[in-house]
Amino acid sequence: MKKNSSILAVYDGDMKNVVIPVGTRMIKGEEIAYGTEFEEEDKRLWNRRVKAPFSRNNTIETVSMDDSVIVIGPKAFEHCANLRSIRLSANLEVICLSAFLGCKSLKEIHLPHSLKRVDDWAFGLCCFDKAFYDGTLLEADKVLQYGSDFCTKILVTNDAIVNFQSDKYYLDDFYFPGTGKEWIRGYYNHWLNWRARRIHTSDGKLIENS
Repeated sequence: MKKNSSILAVYDGDMKNVVIPVGTRMIKGEEIAYGTEFEEEDKRLWNRRVKAPFSRNNTIETVSMDDSVIVIGPKAFEHCANLRSIRLSANLEVICLSAFLGCKSLKEIHLPHSLKRVDDWAFGLCCFDKAFYDGTLLEADKVLQYGSDFCTKILVTNDAIVNFQSDKYYLDDFYFPGTGKEWIRGYYNHWLNWRARRIHTSDGKLIENS
């Protein structure tokens, strides 16, 4: 691995079990570098793609990430066909576009509470059986709204287990920390308002779906 400051930009190894070095803040993703090239009678824009460090690496089976990592760049691990296990940084904040796109051997993922954003297709085409998030269901919903297409089966949070494959209700009971009025005012159009069988609020109001 080659590092520039706290950015891991290049991986040229052949290890099955990869350990991200201590002090790494960002695992760099794919970039497009733009420039101008002049010819006698022609001026044109050209672009050059800079490959992400682990993209399309079929050797890697496991990744252990140091807790210093806060950003995983675009397509950083895309199409790592044999990647079956990854330990994410406990301080991870951003998982960028298509970071783990097509990692079909990953069956579970544990997402830290520190996450602030999961971009589109971050886990696209993955085949998770279950996803774990170290926060509440409403917190997960805000973080995963743009990357939630990966979670088609079960999402486990600190306060709920949601089965997205259930025919009608994804969960039987949901406990909302606010009042009934706060729920109606802020979450009337929320998917939980019709996908939870019963919604319990802090003031004792019970909202039932039939």
